[in-house]
Amino acid sequence: MHTIFLPRNNPGTFRRTQIILELAPPRIPPVPIEEWPLWARAIRKFRRAADRGLGDTIVHLIGDTRSERFKKWFARKFGRTCGCTERQRWLNHKFPYAPN
Repeated sequence: MHTIFLPRNNPGTFRRTQIILELAPPRIPPVPIEEWPLWARAIRKFRRAADRGLGDTIVHLIGDTRSERFKKWFARKFGRTCGCTERQRWLNHKFPYAPN
């Protein structure tokens, strides 16, 4: 039986899947607000209602315009992305705000 959710009986498919799973970064458990470092608690005071975590708040503090300008400059200068979006996601996951 074949389904799109299971690999075919092709050894190459299994190997590619295994490599992808090995390269995936480990899940980092969220830190409870009581255990946040002082710098994270200070930034949390600038939180907006739509922010999901600390990464969103930092983007608001830096500013969308300056952030986009920096990303373009970094890409031109170094020929790769700065990793800002991934860092924002990581911070949102590591330091999430409790649902209201």
